[in-house]
Amino acid sequence: MVASSTSGSDHITHVRTQVPYALVTAGGAAVLFVLFGFLLPEGFRIIPY
Repeated sequence: MVASSTSGSDHITHVRTQVPYALVTAGGAAVLFVLFGFLLPEGFRIIPY
């Protein structure tokens, strides 16, 4: 809301322009999460603690 109000644009218009980027990013993250969940070995740990 700060970005749209400081630029003087309507808040809903700003949200509508940003939703496609957010959905593409969320979809990509979901696909990678599922893909790595199936492909990584069972005992694999990124942080070795």
